[in-house]
Amino acid sequence: MEPDMKEYVKLLLKRGWLIGGIVLLCCGATAVYDRLFASPVYEASIKLIVNTANQVDGLMRPDSNLITSNIMMIDTYKEIIATPVIMQKVAAKHPEFNLTADELIRKTRVQSSSNSQVMSVAYRDESPTRAVALANEIGLVFRDEIPQIMNVDNVTILSESKSPSELESISMGLTFKLALAFILSLIASVSVVFLKEYMDDTLKDEKDVRVYLDKSTLAEISRIKRSELGKTDGSASKAAALSGDPLAIRFKQQL
Repeated sequence: MEPDMKEYVKLLLKRGWLIGGIVLLCCGATAVYDRLFASPVYEASIKLIVNTANQVDGLMRPDSNLITSNIMMIDTYKEIIATPVIMQKVAAKHPEFNLTADELIRKTRVQSSSNSQVMSVAYRDESPTRAVALANEIGLVFRDEIPQIMNVDNVTILSESKSPSELESISMGLTFKLALAFILSLIASVSVVFLKEYMDDTLKDEKDVRVYLDKSTLAEISRIKRSELGKTDGSASKAAALSGDPLAIRFKQQL
């Protein structure tokens, strides 16, 4: 490794307790939040088909021009669904949920594939029962209101949502949340360590003196533990007493 890389590794090992503490704190907070505050979210969807066909000899036959027209109308239909015109009627049919049109709009997603006459209306909620009931109701109300809004009856229910017991939570699992918290906290803690080291311009050892000041050191004062300091003081007192030097004894007493 290059010398700089060695210094980085030494720094990370030196500050490992700080990095580990931040990571453990973030992962622990994530687990507590998931257990106490986070609620699973369920999504139910209903599929609609926009279809108009010509009647020839008493039979309904598809027309390419009408199919193209239906596909182009889907974008308009997607906008109509997410309006109070539809959602107010949905809310009125389910007063037990105590939801407003704006709340329904925020939790509703309308999707469609390109060049497809099928559109999907999905509703997300913390209750699987509410998710299924409201997703189906939005599709039914939209189908019933389109003839009055667009003067055309070309929306059919293709399939309704699953039963509440069949829905699975779409929320992130605890394992994924912990992995994400671990990665983000690790990046953040390492960044803090490097930033702290970068902002610290003090000289820590003789190597820093040589590198930054281009000077050589004359002496080095080593760190002494308190236990070693006590032993040293005791030895000095004993030596002074044996020598009988009153000046040394008075100096020790002052210490």
